[in-house]
Amino acid sequence: MLEYLCNVEEQCDFYQIYGIFFDCPAKNRLGNCPVNEAKHLSFKEKFIWFNGLDTKKKNCILAHHVNCSHKRK
Repeated sequence: MLEYLCNVEEQCDFYQIYGIFFDCPAKNRLGNCPVNEAKHLSFKEKFIWFNGLDTKKKNCILAHHVNCSHKRK
């Protein structure tokens, strides 16, 4: 399912994802979370990092977040 979501070509509303840069909603970011790639950055730097990614990578991060959130409920 994640691969399917990562292949979405249309632009998603990424504003909903900026909150996970501040903290994981589950309060415990898993090791496979793609945001870990930027965990050493400040919130502002994470914002810049994310905005520099291409749409496909942004979609993958969003898809991972949604999938992880559903599994952890």
